[in-house]
Amino acid sequence: MPLLGAGISAVAGIAKGIIGSSAASKAAKQQAATDQAAAQQLQSQTGQAIQSGQDAITQSNAAINSGVSAANKTVADTTSGVGGIYGSETGTLQPYLNAGLQGLNALQSTAGTFKAPTAAEAEATPGYQFTLSQGEKAMNNLAAIRGSLQSGANLKANMGYAEGLAGTTYQQTYNNALATYNANQSGYQTLANLGTNAVNQNLNAGSTYGSQLVSLANLGANTNLQGAGMLSNTAMQGNQYIGSIGLQGEEAAMNDYIGAGNAKAAGTVGAANAWGGALNSVANAAQTYGLSQMLPGATPTTYGTWGAALPQGNMNTSGGGVKS
Repeated sequence: MPLLGAGISAVAGIAKGIIGSSAASKAAKQQAATDQAAAQQLQSQTGQAIQSGQDAITQSNAAINSGVSAANKTVADTTSGVGGIYGSETGTLQPYLNAGLQGLNALQSTAGTFKAPTAAEAEATPGYQFTLSQGEKAMNNLAAIRGSLQSGANLKANMGYAEGLAGTTYQQTYNNALATYNANQSGYQTLANLGTNAVNQNLNAGSTYGSQLVSLANLGANTNLQGAGMLSNTAMQGNQYIGSIGLQGEEAAMNDYIGAGNAKAAGTVGAANAWGGALNSVANAAQTYGLSQMLPGATPTTYGTWGAALPQGNMNTSGGGVKS
């Protein structure tokens, strides 16, 4: 029965090898599938995290740009408003500027040029002509009553009256002309002063307007500069976050892929070891069978081990038996 025992032993070894190889391959496939699924899930989650980071950057940039645009619009509106106020002030002052210019021109054209009235101009005044007429009439009436209308004395009296009236009238006319001149000069000076004040107010308003424009321009520049800095920081931090997430995700996925590869390799090695064990079992069975052929009558079922089945003495190499 040695052949039957060896065959059973070989079959058992082969079955053990098949079972072991199958188990090792199945376990390796399951582990590899698990690692691959985990790697794919990590890659999907990493992609989602990266997309979320990119969306956050986009939203942050949109918010920053919107804020900068709103701030610039406010600056522009304020600048326009300040310009309107300055224009209104200038418009209000314009009549005073015009009056001042007229007064200044009048002062320049009349300064130091007072012209005294002539005697003819004094005699041509309505008051002089009326007073002279009334006085001469009264004198002639009196002379007529006295009977001396055509006398030399009456004529002399009329001439004296006319000369006296002319002197008095000229002095009055001169004083009136001088007073008018001085009043005009004072009025021209008043107009010029109004223009001077308006110019000063306009200068002050222009200085204030210029300062406000500079402040608003600086505010707009600072707003744009801060917005650009915020955009830069957002882009830098967002890209760093995305890069870190991507690197960590890829590293984790790579580790899972490596684990899957190691599991497959371990399964291959386990299957090979199982088949190696089966081959060893077959080889041992073959060796057992060969020894059984060399020792007639000695079987594993009789002696247990081949070493115990060997009798004492020398093996007959020529006859295939054992000498006693």
